[in-house]
Amino acid sequence: MDRDVQAVARRAEQGDAEAQHTLGMFYADGRGVTQDDKEAFRWYLKAAEQGNAKAQTNLSLFYSTGVGGHTG
Repeated sequence: MDRDVQAVARRAEQGDAEAQHTLGMFYADGRGVTQDDKEAFRWYLKAAEQGNAKAQTNLSLFYSTGVGGHTG
């Protein structure tokens, strides 16, 4: 995990919804971390539960396409 990702991960683990969404994007795209749809989903869900609209949109895409085995 590179330094930028570590900084975002610290904020995400402290409950920062924007950081959680960003960390989800990093995992979804494999930026600075190994690509992992399940981790992306986990972080998007945390952010979405706090009302982050971008994370809610990304979750809907996971459900509608079945990415990571998630279906609606």
